[in-house]
Amino acid sequence: MPRLFSSSSVLGTVLSLSAVACGDGPTADTPTITPQALQIVSGDKQTAISGGAVAAPLRVRVIGSDTRPMHNATVKWSVAEGLATLTPVESTTDASGETETQATIKSVTGLVRVNATVKELDPITFSLTAGHVRRSHLARRPGHGCAGATRLRPSRRTIPRFLPVHAGRTAGCSHVGPISGL
Repeated sequence: MPRLFSSSSVLGTVLSLSAVACGDGPTADTPTITPQALQIVSGDKQTAISGGAVAAPLRVRVIGSDTRPMHNATVKWSVAEGLATLTPVESTTDASGETETQATIKSVTGLVRVNATVKELDPITFSLTAGHVRRSHLARRPGHGCAGATRLRPSRRTIPRFLPVHAGRTAGCSHVGPISGL
């Protein structure tokens, strides 16, 4: 018995075949773009205290084999040296080819190295420094009390002296309120 086809089903089949033939689907002529380069955008050479996050996220850009920023590339983040946590440990690039992770330092002092890796490329490394606040680094400014501006510097000591803060005062400071003449 002969099969009957409606004109609408034949037209639908012809249109779908023509769409594939006209390049709406993947073809052998479409070049595959692969990661070509990985670049640090920002976040390198920062200092943070143990237990604290670095001020700026670690940010990279992936460049594709077409020399343009690569969208949807997966970047894996890992700690190569020192102690830190990374959030997230894997991220995907946006339309500008960039992605980032936030690092929280766990090392007491010293160097922390974080690698960013994209398949088929060598990793790039961010260098961070774990530091702590020492009494000599508390800046006392007129009108700002004992806990004025704080600068972080890495310590060469193996056992750091941390300064706890209690009710608006810094340990070792008996003064509460503005200090004048310093």
